[in-house]
Amino acid sequence: MARTTKTRKHRAAVEAEPIDNTGVTQLEKPVFAQPHPTPAPAKFEIKHPSDNPAYKKIDELNREHKIAPLPFPAPRGLPEPKLTLAAVLDTDAGTLNKKIETHGQLVFHAAGDTGSTRGPESQNLVSDKMVNDFTDEEKEQPLFLFHLGDVIYSFGEAQYYYDQFYEPYRDYPAPILALAGNHDGMVAPGTSATSLAAFLENFCAETFEVTSEAGGLARTAQIQPGVFFTFEAPLIRILALYSNTLEDPGVIASPTIGTSQLTYLETALNRVKSDKFDGALILAHHHPAYTAGGKHGWSQEMLSQIDEICSKTGVVMQDLREWLVRVSRKDRARRLSWQFQILSESWNEAFSAASRRGKFDCACCAFRRRRGKVANDILGNVVLAGPRPGSPCLMPQRRSVLAPITTSI
Repeated sequence: MARTTKTRKHRAAVEAEPIDNTGVTQLEKPVFAQPHPTPAPAKFEIKHPSDNPAYKKIDELNREHKIAPLPFPAPRGLPEPKLTLAAVLDTDAGTLNKKIETHGQLVFHAAGDTGSTRGPESQNLVSDKMVNDFTDEEKEQPLFLFHLGDVIYSFGEAQYYYDQFYEPYRDYPAPILALAGNHDGMVAPGTSATSLAAFLENFCAETFEVTSEAGGLARTAQIQPGVFFTFEAPLIRILALYSNTLEDPGVIASPTIGTSQLTYLETALNRVKSDKFDGALILAHHHPAYTAGGKHGWSQEMLSQIDEICSKTGVVMQDLREWLVRVSRKDRARRLSWQFQILSESWNEAFSAASRRGKFDCACCAFRRRRGKVANDILGNVVLAGPRPGSPCLMPQRRSVLAPITTSI
């Protein structure tokens, strides 16, 4: 592509002029949101049909034990694929580090299971609330959204990316990274789709580009190295794993998909030790390692594999089961600045209901980590939401959530 064309298209994106986007449009810089607000839609552009026939077939295959985890392309940069916030923002790392050190904290959003087949209303309520967090003072504004999987329902189809991802976050003025959830990699029975194809195109691009799925909206595809990687930002390091396509359980290693993620995890944890990293270390994966009710069970083999690597490398992660009991019995009464909820409701539906009740007081899943105030490193899947002082948090998550670093009392 000629440079003059790239410059013109970049300017068009920045000025929120329509992009004639029938294919990939390369840009020189990342773009995250429409500079000018656009009306929220009342319906999807592409009506989503019922997936009941496909799920009946999936249930039948499950009963016959004919569904197995699916292989996936190797990420760039093995054995430890890495991505930095500075690279995502296309900014100087030193300047970014100094800014966050001055603020004394890092704030980001986390959400999962946001895909919807019913319409945009619930998801738009959530995303609008998240966008509102950018009106806070600068140090309280999120620097990114870390999506925890199931971006698109029900089978990660490219044709639904506009309705379920790009349009709802059209005004979100920060980068969005993502885990691949089971629905992002599932393939409907009887189809010839390639697992993860649309996810890789929209989250694992090699350069800043606007994909055809974005339509005329100005958001560049993310530049993650693959479906598992280390994400590094000042004060924090997130080890993102891909727990594959089964409804239950999560699988990160097996004869079908190999052991590349175990090699990655060992390499990443050894680097944590060699770097003497003293920030927040978080393991993130879509399927729950633990559950406390609901229709999804524990991923016991995945958990044992993670525990084995942690033991081998000498990186100790606190047992979440013990921690949850301690939180529920003691810390809740002492009004920790963080409140955790494990709910079986769908994230969008519950958050929408909270909005209708006029109880929208939470900080919208903003994670804060202050130096000198870290109490525990937590491994697992619980719901983290940061309520404003004195208010209950009403941001439930169904199951795909990020293991948080807790703050001291």
